Amino acid sequence: MAAKVLLALVTASGPGAWVKSRSVKESTEEGICQAIITATATVALEGSFDQVSAFEIATFSVSGGLAVTLPEWIRGNVTSYGSGDVSLTVDV
Repeated sequence: MAAKVLLALVTASGPGAWVKSRSVKESTEEGICQAIITATATVALEGSFDQVSAFEIATFSVSGGLAVTLPEWIRGNVTSYGSGDVSLTVDV
């Protein structure tokens, strides 16, 4: 597995950049998503097949981890921010 940092110590709301989660020839990719939230925020792991239309894969309002199936493109999105730092990493 290789770690992909989607958000690192973010202190504002909004989406991060799209990151390729797998090669095109693979049909699905399993991954472990880890969110670290040090105060008041909500972060979503979002996916896309075309980097335009996003859909929610998982959401966190406290630190935690989750096994997920990933599409070709993924990004982190801080959907609500109050204070503190937000980080989101996916191991694929």
